[in-house]
Amino acid sequence: MRLLCGGEGNRTVLYESASGVPGSIAADWAFAVARNESVRMCAWDRPGYGLSDNAPSASLEHTVQALELALKQAGELARAKNGDGFVLASEGFGSLVSRVFAARHAKVVSAMLFIDPQTAPTYFDRLPPGLARHFNYFFRDVLSDVLSPLGIRRWTYIITSSSKRTAAARRLSPAREGLEPGILRATLQEAVCHSSQSLELTVQHLAHEPTSTSAIELHESLEHFPSRAPSIVLSSRSRGSVWSDAQRAFAHDVLGRGLVRWEEVKSSERSICADGQHSGRKTCQRALRHLLRR
Repeated sequence: MRLLCGGEGNRTVLYESASGVPGSIAADWAFAVARNESVRMCAWDRPGYGLSDNAPSASLEHTVQALELALKQAGELARAKNGDGFVLASEGFGSLVSRVFAARHAKVVSAMLFIDPQTAPTYFDRLPPGLARHFNYFFRDVLSDVLSPLGIRRWTYIITSSSKRTAAARRLSPAREGLEPGILRATLQEAVCHSSQSLELTVQHLAHEPTSTSAIELHESLEHFPSRAPSIVLSSRSRGSVWSDAQRAFAHDVLGRGLVRWEEVKSSERSICADGQHSGRKTCQRALRHLLRR
């Protein structure tokens, strides 16, 4: 696993990226803050991302175990325990990883920043059984991908690059087009729950199912989640009322007393922190600085 760390200080910012983007690349805005605040900064490439090798599974449990191993081997876990702990900064799917990691290491988590975090209601679908399930997948996932401008090219790539078609392929979005093969495989893995070392899985094994191992792991993490740690949630205004309601519920119900603020941000990019046009990047940096100075 590739773990990129730099800077000196008693606190360490640990960044977790959204799906489809290596953490070592997406964390540039956070590295800039760390340099100015004189703190240590770490970002890693999840299995299959950047310079990290693919893993047999991308379930939350296995992903967190890979992160723990990388931190332990680099001495960063011991460093955080002997210092002032981790400030966790995460985006999208990475927020699910951060939540499970925080529950396992609650004593060394001093603060948390969640940026457009995936939540249980938005990530784990509650699809109807039988034919309704298949109609849902066809119209919501398959048809929308095929009819997108790059749909034909993307599906041709999937068919020709692998002899094993998976249900995960149905969840490809236009944003996945152009990804390197390793990252494409990793994002596909993040869309399925690996109960085996094969990608030949059926629909009921989708990681977006509320009965998947990842959903169970996230639910069980609530018991030890450090809800009193100071936390900030930044959410995009452009993702609709369902997303906004889930963000609000996460901020108030999961984070609870530790919530410093929940802020909706105007953004024209998929990542708030990558949006310089509407000052999204500055908003992310300001939030991280606020947590570091508490």
